[in-house]
Amino acid sequence: MGLRRVWERIGRQERPAPARRGPAPRVAIYAREERDAEGRLVLGVEAQEEECRAFAARQGWEVVATFADRATEPEAPRDGLKALRGAIWSHRFDAVVSSTPERLYYDIERLVLLAREARLLGVALIFVETPRGLDLDSEEF
Repeated sequence: MGLRRVWERIGRQERPAPARRGPAPRVAIYAREERDAEGRLVLGVEAQEEECRAFAARQGWEVVATFADRATEPEAPRDGLKALRGAIWSHRFDAVVSSTPERLYYDIERLVLLAREARLLGVALIFVETPRGLDLDSEEF
C-alpha cells in the first residue's frame, strides 16, 4: 500500500519537536511541488518552504539550507533530493524538515531507506505533518 493511501486511512498529526540542549539545531528544508491529475499546482515549493520555516522558527531551529524539486513525476530526475542526500553525508545540518513524508518519497520503502541512511549519519527526518503511527525513528526501520 502506498504512503498516500496509508496516510489517508490513518489521518495526520503534527509531529512534536525533539528536545535538545545546547545551540539551536541546524536544519535543512526540503520541498517538492505537488500537482493534481490534470497538472494543476496543488502545493508549491514556496508555500512548503514558508510552512517549514515557520515550523523551524517555532522550535527555535536555525535553517541553514533549502533544497527543492519542481518535478512531480515519481521517476523524474530530482536534483534537489540528490543534493540533499549529499549534504546529509557531509553533515551540514542536524535535521531535515519537510512538510510531509511524501514530499521526500511517495514510496514507503524508499522513504524508510532514506530514514535509515540519515539516522546512521546522525540526521533526523522531521515532518510538519506526519501520518499517525508513522515513526521513522523507530528501531524497526
